[in-house]
Amino acid sequence: MSALDSGEGRFGEFFKEISFGGMDKFAHFFLFLFFTLLMYYSQMIQKKPVIFGAAVATGVVIEILQEFMGLGRTFELLDIAADSLGAIVGLTILNRLTS
Repeated sequence: MSALDSGEGRFGEFFKEISFGGMDKFAHFFLFLFFTLLMYYSQMIQKKPVIFGAAVATGVVIEILQEFMGLGRTFELLDIAADSLGAIVGLTILNRLTS
């Protein structure tokens, strides 16, 4: 087992010390709002339901990976909720801008 696997060492200590005291939900919200807008304006995906699905799927995969990476981060349903809400607000903004 390496230092990275055990949550010790340079990377593990870095990730353990990241704490926003609940503010991380705002970070999730705004990052996924921005992520949603970027997906649309990159013209990679133009269908809004697909953009929403991709954003939510990305959030879920990130949370699952956090649980199993052993870096001191854990799976949180509230993070997925914040990600999803950010994507919904992003799509709402897009609907207003593109209608």
